[in-house]
Amino acid sequence: MTEKVLPVLARVLGKMPRDSFTDSIVSRLAPILNSVKTYVFDEDSPDAQTIRDEVVKLIKEYAESPIVEEFEDIPKQLAIAYNFPGFAILFGPQRFTELLLPIYKKLSKHELTEIRTTLSLSFHEIVKVYAESESGLDPWLNLMFKQYLNDEYQMVNAGIMKNLKTIFGHIMVDLNSEEESKGPGLLARRGSSSSNSGGGMTTTRIIPSLLKSEENMRNDWRSHQRFVDLFDYFRDIYDTSTFEKKFVVLLEENLKNGNRMI
Repeated sequence: MTEKVLPVLARVLGKMPRDSFTDSIVSRLAPILNSVKTYVFDEDSPDAQTIRDEVVKLIKEYAESPIVEEFEDIPKQLAIAYNFPGFAILFGPQRFTELLLPIYKKLSKHELTEIRTTLSLSFHEIVKVYAESESGLDPWLNLMFKQYLNDEYQMVNAGIMKNLKTIFGHIMVDLNSEEESKGPGLLARRGSSSSNSGGGMTTTRIIPSLLKSEENMRNDWRSHQRFVDLFDYFRDIYDTSTFEKKFVVLLEENLKNGNRMI
């Protein structure tokens, strides 16, 4: 049965007209494709490869299409942005990085704030997919985290802050950092059980970004409160001595520079 269906699906995707019906399908593309995940994304047959190629082509086309607001209820790029967590699950970290990451990065800098906000709100889901894989947390996630925190639009910053504890729950404590390798310090390790020692996303790499971005949160009390609450979370990871040495000192330095946490 599968041998008959896949070639048909490949042809349909390749010849699909670009109209409002297709727009509706694309807005739900990840859930629709999830129904054939076993046959298309977990296999390496020629037909499965053709379907994946057509899906990537469709995503790229929609992501790069011009904005025509008077004719669209939802911009095509926004429809794609909504689907990225599902795409990460379907393609897996390796294929996502190879095939879709350039598209994701381009949309993360899109002029429409709704698109950037949508991506920042679902960033924790992307982190989860990578954290649960054998490859671990790729370094580009760290850069994207900083980008969303430093975005000029406050709602993009808030999107990251809303799911901050979830993100940290998937991050491995950096056991290879100079400070943390000298003593016990760590009470527990959170996140993926896979190795993450190759320069990926770790606590010691993103905490300074959080401190530097505090200024952006001053007019958003929810994000500010989530930032402060995070330090209770660190007490579950580090012993008292390490916590005071590493985080309280950073807070004091931040205060001295004029960034008020309270």
